[in-house]
Amino acid sequence: MKKVIYAIMIFLFCITKVRAQIVPVYRFWSQQKKALFLTSSVEERNTLLKDPKWQYDGIAFYAMSGGNQDSTPVYRLFNPSRNIHYYTADRNEMAQLIKSGEWIYEGIAFYALPNAADKEGATPVFKLFNPSTGTHFFTTLPAERDALQEEGFYYEGTVFKTFPSWGGYKLVGVHMPPFQRSWEGPGPFEDYKNSLLSFYRETGKQHMVVMFFSSWENDEGMYGFGNAKPEFGEKYQAGWIAGQIVESGAIPMITWEPWKDGAGINQPKYSLDRIIAGEFDSYIRQFARDVKRFGYPVLIRFAHEMNGNYYPWSCPLNAHDPSKYVKAFRHVREIFWKEGAHNAFFVWSPNYASPPEVKAPCNDLEALYPGDDAVDFIGVSVYNWGSDTSRGPGWKELDYLLEPFIRHMATHHPDKWIIIAETGCAHDKPPADVAEWIRNAYRYLARKGNVAAVVYFNDFAYHNPSFTDFRVTTGPIWTQYPVPSEITQAYSEAIKGYFP
Repeated sequence: MKKVIYAIMIFLFCITKVRAQIVPVYRFWSQQKKALFLTSSVEERNTLLKDPKWQYDGIAFYAMSGGNQDSTPVYRLFNPSRNIHYYTADRNEMAQLIKSGEWIYEGIAFYALPNAADKEGATPVFKLFNPSTGTHFFTTLPAERDALQEEGFYYEGTVFKTFPSWGGYKLVGVHMPPFQRSWEGPGPFEDYKNSLLSFYRETGKQHMVVMFFSSWENDEGMYGFGNAKPEFGEKYQAGWIAGQIVESGAIPMITWEPWKDGAGINQPKYSLDRIIAGEFDSYIRQFARDVKRFGYPVLIRFAHEMNGNYYPWSCPLNAHDPSKYVKAFRHVREIFWKEGAHNAFFVWSPNYASPPEVKAPCNDLEALYPGDDAVDFIGVSVYNWGSDTSRGPGWKELDYLLEPFIRHMATHHPDKWIIIAETGCAHDKPPADVAEWIRNAYRYLARKGNVAAVVYFNDFAYHNPSFTDFRVTTGPIWTQYPVPSEITQAYSEAIKGYFP
């Protein structure tokens, strides 16, 4: 499994390196026409992004930047009577469609590789037919292919090969707490790895991303990454937890919180001004050096949900503003660059929407964005809080909650991949309703080509059973609060088609 982790890490580097030889192909979906549109034209993409009739699904895949002896043209045709497009790499099929008089040839859409091509990194494009609308669908995602067949689409095989976007991998992830609070009984898990492996077995899927929270300070002092030796650092520091995650076959994502855990939101010590001024540089520098020595890829989700009002680094609190947040994020990122911690990938991760009481400019995502050069992935937190209307709009499906955020990021940062860094469904309806929400959520996300990974929050909110239960398995801590098997089964079914 470590080979898989390295392969993903290599992909992250290589996709940037070969971008001069490949071009992104953008995918749009029209719910009105029940039709798909593919284009490699940035101009066409930008035009459709402004059209509310089209839903942007992200980068479908990467195609060749031009024709050569190894590539094959993919032709685009338009049916004016039905107002739909079709794509084929078969010259004979193209000729027959034009001859029928129903289709107009619009030119070469992009260049792909033939089905028989044996090129490292290439992936097949699946074609499906919707008998109820007479339209075709193209995808590189096995999960999407399988989900569409369940909906009644006919699978017509592979038609050509391309290079996958990150969304082609569609990693499945989880948050499972690596610690127990003192009031829960004995201390941290002695073997976090086996707790994760047990979760993978119970859900029937190796998870590829595991997220955990790591504060800069706790009651025992500054909380570092640890001495990243073969034993993965001082026990129970972030490096030890990350090592347990790698040993379980997953990539660690550290939600790195610049505050003292449990000390509330009024913490002048951790103002953004002090981070910008360099008062924590020695701590950050050591953390970066330890991550570098760790060697494995680490996702750093620094100062998340900054567009809320419940953390010391939140934009509306402690005399902060968007420019201070951006400066602090870039300052931390720059230290990792200078220390050569190239295995650290930074995740800028707002909440899907600001609370109503957070006003401009602190609810302006673009004002809070640190810049493409500082952000490797865009993260997002999005929950169905159910009846808890103090934290959400009531019981809502994931697509209702998330689609505006996805569309915003597609418009402003179309080449950035998105990690659903935290998501979950409240258990305040019957298990069958929770199970259906989970199935619908993963079915929706399977179609999002710009979504790289989905991390489910397998815990109570705030790690406290007095708050909302989001779990999909009972887990080793809360055995007195069993999760209905119907929910666990629905989650297992929902993630079946995700990588690996």
